Parts: sequence; structure tokens; C-alpha cells
Amino acid sequence: MKADIHPAYQDCVITCACGAVYRVRSTKPSYRIEVCGACHPFYTGTQRVVDTGGRVERFRRKYEAYELAQARAQADGEAAKAEPEPAEKAEVSAKELLTKVAEARKAAEAGAQPAKGAGRSRRKPPAE
Repeated sequence: MKADIHPAYQDCVITCACGAVYRVRSTKPSYRIEVCGACHPFYTGTQRVVDTGGRVERFRRKYEAYELAQARAQADGEAAKAEPEPAEKAEVSAKELLTKVAEARKAAEAGAQPAKGAGRSRRKPPAE
């Protein structure tokens, strides 16, 4: 065994949340634990409620927020059904798009150069 490479093995005090104290030997001087053999439900036969950081409350808040969002979405959906929005603006933009596509096709058929940056590649064509 090599000298001076192992940690010091010393007396250690383990303290449980229930108040039990155990004296053992370890490389650390003390430990704090939450459950020990004196208070663990398996050994004592008693049931102990352990709340791990409010997980149940956090789940309930999250689920309530989810239900609230669904209710709002449903109310918004019913309001949208009651008052349909005019689709004129969407039709105008679609018409504009169709006219631009038609103009680009006519220009391509006529052999004209497309507008700057409109689908042209920067690569040079292969030499023939």
C-alpha cells in the first residue's frame, strides 16, 4: 500500500433528522441524514408522510393552469365561431402572390432576366 495517498480514517458522527446519533468511522467528520433505522417506516411499521419539496402542490398548480388555459381557448374558439373574421386581407395577399408568380413565369417564358436576387444562384454555369 502506498504511503500518503489514502484519506484519513477518523471518528464520524451521523445525525438523523429524528434526532438519533450514530458514531462510526469514516473519511468525513460528520453526516446529516433524513431517515435512519430508528425512524424508517419499513423498520418501525409506522407510516410517515414525506413531502418532497411540495411536488403535489406544484402538480396541482400546473394542472390548474392547464385547465384555465383550456377554458380560455375554448371560450376564444366559441367567440371566433360566433364572429367570423373577414378573410379579405388574406385573399388580397394570396392574389398578390399569384400575380407575382404569374409575372415571373411570363418573364421566364419571354427570356427576360428575373429580378435581382429572385432565385438566381451565384454559381457560374458549367462551361460548354
